[in-house]
Amino acid sequence: MSIRSLAKTYKISRQSVRKYLDLTSPPIYQQRRKGVTLLDDFIDIIATQIEKKATSHSIFKQIQEKGYEGSFSTVHRYPTALRKQLKKEENEQKQSKTAKKIKNKPQNHYSSFLAFTRRTYSFK
Repeated sequence: MSIRSLAKTYKISRQSVRKYLDLTSPPIYQQRRKGVTLLDDFIDIIATQIEKKATSHSIFKQIQEKGYEGSFSTVHRYPTALRKQLKKEENEQKQSKTAKKIKNKPQNHYSSFLAFTRRTYSFK
């Protein structure tokens, strides 16, 4: 297959196709390291305020008084993401409890049979 057709098929440049064809082994990708953020020094304060159900604005004001120099949007993203994660975990726990209840519930075979017969022999 030609370099041009490979580039067209995979929707990459011809130069990239050449680069990958010249490799002797597949490329190794490494996960990026998380960099230091302005919020790192204030994570404990933010966590305690989230537990107290504080708003992002009040959290921003409180850490600003303690020396935070970043923007409100940076502060707002962190509690919002954390709350979403906590809510997701709570929903998963509720679903697993519900699934256990349904699994442990004794089956009433008679009602299942009646439902089947009503569907099969419906009167018109």
